Amino acid sequence: MIKTCEIGNDLCTSADFNYRSSVDGPCFILNVNVTTDNQLQIILDPEEFDYLVPNNGFIGFKVAIINPQIEDTRNVVYTSVGSSFHTLIDVRHNYDNVCRHTRGKEYTAYPTYQIRSVTQSEKWPMHLNIISARHGGRLKTNVSEASP
Repeated sequence: MIKTCEIGNDLCTSADFNYRSSVDGPCFILNVNVTTDNQLQIILDPEEFDYLVPNNGFIGFKVAIINPQIEDTRNVVYTSVGSSFHTLIDVRHNYDNVCRHTRGKEYTAYPTYQIRSVTQSEKWPMHLNIISARHGGRLKTNVSEASP
């Protein structure tokens, strides 16, 4: 499912992800060092089981930012990443936790990160060729070059 993975300038593999079964299907968790700003780039390839009914016809992935100290993830905000899109997700540190003074109760404020913006654009054949050239034999595309 994971074609390529990079955190900053370091390569990562599917072995760096932990698997957890969820109500939405398979969940793959990557713990990232949050003390520095890094770019995480993942190229995913949906397998056949990603297209089946538990996903209600959705082809693609859900991406969520979850604090590992919080066990109840029912209300986690996620974004959908379609299989035919190039998706940029901006994740930022939430410096002010507005819930900490709720109704006079003591609240344990965990450092939180949240999805701030999502930009999706359709993948173009030229874009796929550039990615394939950059990653060499790790990627295969279905884009065929037109004959003259």
